[in-house]
Amino acid sequence: MTKKRFFLITGSLFIISVVLSLALGNAKLDLIELWDVMTGQATPAQNFVVFELRMPRVLACLLAGASLGLSGLLLQTLTQNPLADSGTLGINAGAGLLIAFSLRYLPQGSYMSQSLPLVSVIGGLLVSWSIYQLAKKQQSTLDPIKFIITGVTLSAILSTSILPVVGHVEQAKLTYMIDWLSGKIMGDNWTSLSLAPLLLILWGLIYYRSRIFDLLTLAEESSLALGLDLHKARRDLLFLTSLLVSLTVIIAGNIVFIGLLAGHMSQLFVPAGHRVRIPATMLLGALILLVADTLTRTFLIGNTLPTGIVVSVIGAPYFLFLMKKAQH
Repeated sequence: MTKKRFFLITGSLFIISVVLSLALGNAKLDLIELWDVMTGQATPAQNFVVFELRMPRVLACLLAGASLGLSGLLLQTLTQNPLADSGTLGINAGAGLLIAFSLRYLPQGSYMSQSLPLVSVIGGLLVSWSIYQLAKKQQSTLDPIKFIITGVTLSAILSTSILPVVGHVEQAKLTYMIDWLSGKIMGDNWTSLSLAPLLLILWGLIYYRSRIFDLLTLAEESSLALGLDLHKARRDLLFLTSLLVSLTVIIAGNIVFIGLLAGHMSQLFVPAGHRVRIPATMLLGALILLVADTLTRTFLIGNTLPTGIVVSVIGAPYFLFLMKKAQH
């Protein structure tokens, strides 16, 4: 598939998904009613449904999906392994564990909510730094297989430690943590979207380093011969990815497999350099999460099934397929 055709098809699906996501839900709107809302001719009730309930959630899905897709691509570049994802490598769990500690020991209120992004970033960075140090060989070379195994192991340990930490807190905090663990979209209000500027800045910084990421896909000898400082490039990539994931999980909760799906699919459809693959992966990630969330809100009304579970139902079989494929 050519790059132009890919972006044309995916972009069209993206626009259709946004429109359907704004129109569908518990209170359905037809296209004429949605047009009336956008042109200022709708009723107050219709304006409330679109601008206060659905639009923040759609934007949260787009921001989180694009960021998780991008993080998956970067981790796959770092490890040279299509199985890499922020969820499977423990970055999500590291952020979640420190969020759990903050929920337990900080008083409930605005201070606690304002501190969660910082706490999440610290947790994500600590875990990614630990994985990198454990997987590093002599002369700062990285063992990709050891990196994946270490990440999966830490992810399992940290994930099972979260609920015991918040096991004796008040019901509101416990509910928040359970929703987070199951992948419920948390940033479905305008206040939570205040993190959007930070995510946009990170997107720009990552895209600016596209050429360096291309060099990381080469053999180590080739990268060194071209003048790349491998240790610094890998450290910077992991740092940017951890920041991106840690901020994103505040909006989207513990959603896994978006990065794996979007990163691997972009490689299949657009096997080009990172300057093209980065926007392609972000577009796919946003599309996957938005479609999953729209399906959840439209067909599972009243079941309170988190979006992350729907994504996992799709992503887990794909993960197993890639594992089987990697064995051959």
